[in-house]
Amino acid sequence: GGLLLGPQPAPVKTYLFAPELPGGGGAAMGGAAIAVSPPEAAAGYGTRRMAYVESDYRLDYFAENEWVETPSRMLHPLLTKALRATGRFRGVAEEGQGVATDLRLDTLILEVRQDFRRQPSRGSVRLRAHLLDTKGRRLLATRSFEAQAPAPSDDPYGGVVAINQVLAELIREVAEFAAEAASGR
Repeated sequence: GGLLLGPQPAPVKTYLFAPELPGGGGAAMGGAAIAVSPPEAAAGYGTRRMAYVESDYRLDYFAENEWVETPSRMLHPLLTKALRATGRFRGVAEEGQGVATDLRLDTLILEVRQDFRRQPSRGSVRLRAHLLDTKGRRLLATRSFEAQAPAPSDDPYGGVVAINQVLAELIREVAEFAAEAASGR
């Protein structure tokens, strides 16, 4: 091996989206089959890097802390699970499984970050969801979702805890939105 020059960088700590979500549900007898497409991410959030803000108009990233996967990749199975848990769809598939569905849920991650502009810092998440009729190729409903929660500590781990708390709330709201919009189509 080569000579080690200078101090070694600290190992990167990685974190998960692991919000508490309701289980159960199961397929409804009637109802629509829905596909959940992989979420898109707004500029700045398509990366495993963990974002934070300390001042307006500036997005920074923690150097030694990151998500284990991109927010989009972590959110996709959670949305699928939450839609199944409503028990109001005949079937729920992740898009790309080759299953014919009536509806498709598209989501956009607008923000997943820790906000240090107030004390205590806050975990902040903003999402936008679109429900589409895949057969008629029309938009049935769209809604924006956002929430914040205070971080239990003003460090990256505190932000992760707060973001997961917010995700638990917003993912359930997105699933409920999709179920309501689907039943009213």
